[in-house]
Amino acid sequence: MSRPEYLAPLKFFITKMKPGNTRKKIACLAGGHPCYLLDIGCGSGLSGSVLSDEGHSWIGMDISTAMLDVALEREVDGTFDGAIGISALQWLCNADKSSHRPVQRLYKFFSTLYACLSRRARAVLQFYPENSDQMELLTTQAMKAGFYGGIVVDYPNSTKAKKFFLVLMTGVTSTNLIFTHQRLILVRTLVNACRFVMSTSDLDIYRQTPIRYLGYTNEIGEAFRSIIGNKWVNFSYAVATAYVLADTVDKSFKSYKLNRNEKHHLKKVCYSTADALIWQMLASVAIPGFTINRVCAVSTFLLNKSEKIPKTPRKWIVTAIGLITIPFIIKPIDEFVDDVLDNSLRNFEPK
Repeated sequence: MSRPEYLAPLKFFITKMKPGNTRKKIACLAGGHPCYLLDIGCGSGLSGSVLSDEGHSWIGMDISTAMLDVALEREVDGTFDGAIGISALQWLCNADKSSHRPVQRLYKFFSTLYACLSRRARAVLQFYPENSDQMELLTTQAMKAGFYGGIVVDYPNSTKAKKFFLVLMTGVTSTNLIFTHQRLILVRTLVNACRFVMSTSDLDIYRQTPIRYLGYTNEIGEAFRSIIGNKWVNFSYAVATAYVLADTVDKSFKSYKLNRNEKHHLKKVCYSTADALIWQMLASVAIPGFTINRVCAVSTFLLNKSEKIPKTPRKWIVTAIGLITIPFIIKPIDEFVDDVLDNSLRNFEPK
């Protein structure tokens, strides 16, 4: 499906946009006290109603004339304590006309946003990046305008639920971003912490380093089954299972550290543990292992019908077919497991 910003200018989609639960997540950034907030791309004002319910004052800005009229009717002075934006930022990256320059207008947007925020304000802009280059473009222009911060990813393992947030801070106030599935918590730390948001300190060694490939050892074992025998295949499953358990423990410990000061932290830890364990067992071990096993079994059956190919070459051909199949099944299986969990376990995530 084509991205909407490539189909027509933003004004044609105003009535089709709907705010999701992400509005409530962003409202949590106000820190528990009433603030004066700017809602960027507010649409019909549904996100503002959430902010009002939380006790905040707000002004919305949007390409919609009706929404701008509402904003002009609000007689307010001073600078904003914060700003939010839902699915609006990526439109600035697209050129609707030959005269449009995404780099220049992004810098103009961030510099004017910086100018209207107080020096201890923060902005959270949810967006859907097309690629990593677009994320780099956004963060680069924001930093040039004077902001500190970085990108936070919500539900990073989910295909449908994944959301990207550009989290920005003004002034020299130091913050360290700690992210959970349901809220963003801002914690005071050293000044330089802002410069390392989403850096190596947040690296997930089990999913963002070569350690991730340990989860595929059982598929490799299945591909070599006809050559190495059942003993080594079972060992490959043990290695993959050990990886899954290690990742599950890691996610449980991180969930505990993030939520230990909250009332229902044990429920959140149990949820994170179950989500990591079930996802990894299905996506890394059970389903791909069974798939490669069946592919190799069918290949063996078909090759055994040919008397022209000697037995030993037949085994290596089956192994080659199994190995070649592995890269093609990883993404579909991951997406399938994501869909299953998105429509089952993840619907019961603790608030």
